Amino acid sequence: MATKVVLWQEGEREMAQITIEEFGQVIATLITNTDWKSIDFKTSGLQKSVIRNPVEAGRQFALFLSNGGRVIIMETMTLFIDRTEPFDRVKYLGKEWVIDEQDERSLALSQIDVSKIDLQTMLNGKEEHLDGEKSLGRLKEISHICLDAKVGQILYENQDMIPTSWKQKIAGRTIRIYFSGTIFRNSHGLRSILCLFWKGQRWHLYHDWLDYDHTIIDRFAVLASA
Repeated sequence: MATKVVLWQEGEREMAQITIEEFGQVIATLITNTDWKSIDFKTSGLQKSVIRNPVEAGRQFALFLSNGGRVIIMETMTLFIDRTEPFDRVKYLGKEWVIDEQDERSLALSQIDVSKIDLQTMLNGKEEHLDGEKSLGRLKEISHICLDAKVGQILYENQDMIPTSWKQKIAGRTIRIYFSGTIFRNSHGLRSILCLFWKGQRWHLYHDWLDYDHTIIDRFAVLASA
């Protein structure tokens, strides 16, 4: 009798099985028949994305396999950003907060294809947490555009534009999405960034301190730079 490998379980209910032989055939087929030369690894940042975000990479690969080895094309959703009005920091944060720094590349965007927004973790390998300022440091080492607070505000005000996948849970906790393209500072010199999260059947917007640690559920909303 062929040995079975359980690839996915939900509680005690077995969802899918595959033999070791079949598993080897699937992986070998993908490796052998992929046109590796057609992929621009430098532009896509694939290696760093997979290494820094192994859980999400595995989830996306599982979706690919679940769809019969076919790419799922997402519907284009264009988010328009009125740059004539800046982020309303007084309304969402308070008068004591000022803008400390911003990603100028994000500020230049007047529209965004929401389906192309990537949610990145800055944890490496087996890291379980990382100081917020160190997370920002790692973000600056990669070429991705860090989306600014106005993008977060527009998404919050147009919640039907937020992808359903952003409600995902990791280890039983809903992810938090940060817009680190805008850094705020108060009169005490403390810094924070805007955060979007799903709770109680709706999206909420608040700011989070940068001296707090980030964990596996903390994701940064970015776009791959051209």
